[in-house]
Amino acid sequence: IFNLADNLGAIILAEYVFEKITYVASNPNFSNTSTQAWLSPLSIFVYENIFFAPYVDNFSNSEFSFKSTDRFLIQYYNLKKKLKRIPNTKELSSFDHMHYDGINSVNVAIKKIKIEKSSIVLDIGSGIGGPARYINQITNAKVYAIELQKNLNDIAVTITKDLGLQENIIHVNDDILNLNNFNIKFDSIISWLALYHIPNRKKLLKIIYDLLNRNGFFFTE
Repeated sequence: IFNLADNLGAIILAEYVFEKITYVASNPNFSNTSTQAWLSPLSIFVYENIFFAPYVDNFSNSEFSFKSTDRFLIQYYNLKKKLKRIPNTKELSSFDHMHYDGINSVNVAIKKIKIEKSSIVLDIGSGIGGPARYINQITNAKVYAIELQKNLNDIAVTITKDLGLQENIIHVNDDILNLNNFNIKFDSIISWLALYHIPNRKKLLKIIYDLLNRNGFFFTE
């Protein structure tokens, strides 16, 4: 009983910390966007890795996956309700960019690898689609967003359709290692905090090389 109470207490504390950090990260009245960009992934890390993860041994993977990803849709609908309209990609960036420094990092990529209207871009490990949507809205480039986890990809599709960006953002629920016969070449390939999850680096880099157009660029972080 003591252990159960202790575990439940940790989960309640985790929920409290997550809500407070997420509030600051997603609050439109909080003007420091650089701090917001760091707080959003920090809130996810605190929630999943420090507090909640040690206590989910008895949960099924599917149940924990639902619990840990459903928050993105909750955040989206809460923001939409608060604004009384569909949020733009910059407003969404407080939680839909699942990497450090948020849109600041994406802006660096856009500039460094010269993403423009005529570009065809591949985002590897695209999560819930934040960078893909932002790149499309800023540059009008066409973006293919590949995500291995179905639950994240489904959320990405939902938000992209709600923003009316589905014509130029194609979400693909698949493993990048399966795309060695993909019949599209890309001007730019981008990836944030995803490649270290793929141990077969030799095959991965060969696929990336084969998917790039001549003189194309690969940006990863």
